[in-house]
Amino acid sequence: MGLFGKLFGGSSKVKETYRNGDWYYGELNSSGDRHGHGEYHYYGNGDHYVGEWAYGKINGYGVLKERNGNRYEGEFVDNEYHGKGTYYFANGHRIVGTFRHGSPVSGTLYWDSYEYCSGSFNRWHLDGRCMYTKNGSTFPVLYDNGEVVRRL
Repeated sequence: MGLFGKLFGGSSKVKETYRNGDWYYGELNSSGDRHGHGEYHYYGNGDHYVGEWAYGKINGYGVLKERNGNRYEGEFVDNEYHGKGTYYFANGHRIVGTFRHGSPVSGTLYWDSYEYCSGSFNRWHLDGRCMYTKNGSTFPVLYDNGEVVRRL
């Protein structure tokens, strides 16, 4: 980092390796917190994050790839999915929508390109009224905690 960055709060890139095997490569602020753009590898579970940090926490836009093949791309606040994002399941399904405190609250669950449902979520399950589409036909469906109650 140049003199201008040091004088005006710029960040520097470092590689840190931790006792548990995790590692971080990216920017730090003057207090030594992960801050700016960085990459973190979680040794214990194999997850991998690339994106924005603020004051030691994942904040801003990033991509979290989980060892099991799932992936989240979108906004984070205080280490949680929070804001607009897409969660890709390893089986090919995905949720595109709004996330709050780590889980989706509204959006569309795509089973594939021809079958999807747009509505509200409660703890990762469709919940309430949803607009279900399959092969071009769309109709309302009522869900309760991920289970279809009835077609409306």
